[in-house]
Amino acid sequence: MLKIFRDTHYQFREEIRKLYLDTFSKGESAQHVDSEELDNEIRLAYEEGMMMVAVDENDETKLNGALFVYPLHYVERFNPQLSEVQDKMHTPYIAEIMVHEKLRGKGIGRKMLNKTMSLLKENRSKEVFIRVWKRNINALKLYKDTGFEIVGKMLHTKLFPDNQTKFFMDKLYLKRGL
Repeated sequence: MLKIFRDTHYQFREEIRKLYLDTFSKGESAQHVDSEELDNEIRLAYEEGMMMVAVDENDETKLNGALFVYPLHYVERFNPQLSEVQDKMHTPYIAEIMVHEKLRGKGIGRKMLNKTMSLLKENRSKEVFIRVWKRNINALKLYKDTGFEIVGKMLHTKLFPDNQTKFFMDKLYLKRGL
C-alpha cells in the first residue's frame, strides 16, 4: 500500500535529491543537474509551496515518489504570454513529479497528483500549471487524463550530463482549473 502526504519537516530531503538526480541525469532525458539549483528548487517547494511524498505504508522511511509545488512567480522560464495569470504568487505550479524507476506505471504519480489537486483546491487555488517535455508521452497522457490542457510551448536549452554539450527540449505548458 501507499501513503501520500505533505512533508513539512525536510524528512525526505536527501532521498528527494537522490530521486531527482536518478530521474533527470540518466536515460532518454539525461541532462546536467546543477546541485545549487536543485537544492534551491527543493528548498522552494518546502518553504514556499508543498513537497508531497509517496512512501510505502509498511515502511514509511522508503520514498517511492515526490511532487514539488510552488508559486508560478518563481518559475524563471515561464512564458507570461501563455496565460493571463493575474496573481502568480498565489497560482501553484507543479514543478516535478518523480517516481522511482522500478515503481513507474503503478499509478503512484497519478495518486500523488490527485492528492495534490485536492489540497490545492482546499487552499482555494483557482488553477494550476505544469510543464512537460513533449516526448514524455506517459506524463503527457497522465496530465491530459487528469484534466490539464495545453496552453503553450517553449523550447528550452539544456546541457547533457557532460555539462558542455547543448540540446533542446520542446516543453509543453499545461493548465487545469480547480
